[in-house]
Amino acid sequence: MCDVNFSLSMMGASNGLRVIDTASISREELSQIIENAVTRHVKPAIGTIATQESLLEFLVGDGPPMPWYRSASQSRAAQIAFLGRKFGHSEQQVRDWITPHLGCIQSAIDPRKTTVSAEALVDYAIEAARSQVKPTIRS
Repeated sequence: MCDVNFSLSMMGASNGLRVIDTASISREELSQIIENAVTRHVKPAIGTIATQESLLEFLVGDGPPMPWYRSASQSRAAQIAFLGRKFGHSEQQVRDWITPHLGCIQSAIDPRKTTVSAEALVDYAIEAARSQVKPTIRS
């Protein structure tokens, strides 16, 4: 699972504003805004994910509704490392997929808790995938 934060207001709030003023609408109206946003923007994107291969393709992407800056980028990188390994992609290919997003990964690392760099985290994920996942033969 890859956590992601969706901007429901930017995905179709009927008022066209970037903020939903929850104090001025009813629970039912808020529920409808959320339901509409999920139905129109989230379900079409994730509804096509039926296999682990399509999950990998989705995770590698950087578009709506799940750009890297809105996701749990550290977990996402690890998932890409493991799925990439599983499907026989080279470690270099995995790095190529993740490298453009090192800034997102680094910004998610709390420097008060660790001094690990985004690059080191990616190295660790790739190493863990190598030691724990036997690649399948790609067709």
